[in-house]
Amino acid sequence: MSYSWACPYCRVPVDDGNCGSCGRAFRSANGKLDFRPTAPMVLDASWRYDPAFEDFPWEIVQLDWPDLGNGVALDESDEIVERRMLQSVPRGSGVALDIGCGTQRQRFRRGLASLGYAPLGLDVEGDAPDALGDAHLLPLLDDSIDLLMSSSVWEHLRHPHRAMAEAGRVLKPGGLFVGAIAFSEPYHGSYFHHSPLAVLELMHSNGLRLDYVVLQDKYSAFRAHMQMGTAGRRLPMAVRGRIGDIFWWLAVGPSMLKGTTEYARRFFARSHAAAVGFSARKR
Repeated sequence: MSYSWACPYCRVPVDDGNCGSCGRAFRSANGKLDFRPTAPMVLDASWRYDPAFEDFPWEIVQLDWPDLGNGVALDESDEIVERRMLQSVPRGSGVALDIGCGTQRQRFRRGLASLGYAPLGLDVEGDAPDALGDAHLLPLLDDSIDLLMSSSVWEHLRHPHRAMAEAGRVLKPGGLFVGAIAFSEPYHGSYFHHSPLAVLELMHSNGLRLDYVVLQDKYSAFRAHMQMGTAGRRLPMAVRGRIGDIFWWLAVGPSMLKGTTEYARRFFARSHAAAVGFSARKR
């Protein structure tokens, strides 16, 4: 399936790297399409704002990504969370865009192709993306994408609402967005970490319906800080994971004697999950 990129400013199809409306050229010296803005600019964005406080619907929380048994082709070199994300995607067709796909290798490309989609990869740098671009200014036509994927990207964006408005713009009505955003991970060159309530707000204010969130209790803030932060830097990786497990057992272990393990795991995850996974659809 061929796909026509669009001028991120005029939102019209780009012919051979040139916008027929504004005249901008997006073909770089090495031939790759490069839609990245090159100077500061004023970006307009609008989203729905409700001044009433919104309670989070905790009943939509899952402790792991659902496995649909979709027969996806997995790459064992990928991060386990990204393999599980692919297992939660229904088989389909059309265009699947990976925002922040990876600089040296598109992490979801093989899996998305095996599920029937035509994969597109977008990132701010690298040789692997099909085009270079910015999540705040997507070089895509309105209502043109069937599936969006994104993992560990939104916390690195300066204006997550603007980027989510762009995601909502390019998704087709009914289109699926599967992603993961940092919550209680340590700082790692990140601007905004998102609680489950923040993810809900991002979705609802930009025309997306949140179907479920994934709060993995085993991937807790304690484990993330031991693995990613300075706390466990001098320790072997296996030891860092064990320390994270100790905190989990201290919080959840006593509930096993009371028969309330599921409740304890959920209660632990809602405050200590290191990341928030989500599945949402455009209204």
